[in-house]
Amino acid sequence: MPEDEHKIGSAYQTWLMPVYVAAPFAVANWVEDTRWLIALGVAGGLAMLHEIGGRLYDLCIRLRRTNILLAERAK
Repeated sequence: MPEDEHKIGSAYQTWLMPVYVAAPFAVANWVEDTRWLIALGVAGGLAMLHEIGGRLYDLCIRLRRTNILLAERAK
């Protein structure tokens, strides 16, 4: 199981958060059309939702493994 934990942990892309935060400001300076700014904001939001979904899935896997280990320990 420790190998799985390292694999799960390495999949987190924490370096993307500053990009998600800075991107709307950079685009606002570059693009004057509000429609493009909204479209890029929605695309960034969807990307963040995808990342959140992946982390939630990993959390569920870890919770399941914990329950299995606790059940085996109780026997």
